[in-house]
Amino acid sequence: MENTIQIKIGRSQGGKTIVSAWELYEQLQVNTRFNDWFKRMCEYGFVENQDFALVTQKRVTNNPKNPYVIFNDYAITIEMAKELCMIQRTPIGKQCRNYFIECERKLKE
Repeated sequence: MENTIQIKIGRSQGGKTIVSAWELYEQLQVNTRFNDWFKRMCEYGFVENQDFALVTQKRVTNNPKNPYVIFNDYAITIEMAKELCMIQRTPIGKQCRNYFIECERKLKE
């Protein structure tokens, strides 16, 4: 099976390996709204500013009365991302987790 997971991996200012919670959410094909899903996932004991941090962005709209909207995302550690993948208990969740493990292996080389 070809690996179709495409989630950008970056580094936080503190040097932690991070990913976008929104990108992970999309890859996991979750049916719940993003905000509801993320809030529920945080109930597993993740700690803000340790496991994840809020990231806000302005996004352009086609509405002249409201040309921008504020979009909330979260920068999550790769450890949190792998755990969220396991929590989903789906084939795509396992595939995403394996993708992160492989990326970490390559970063260490």
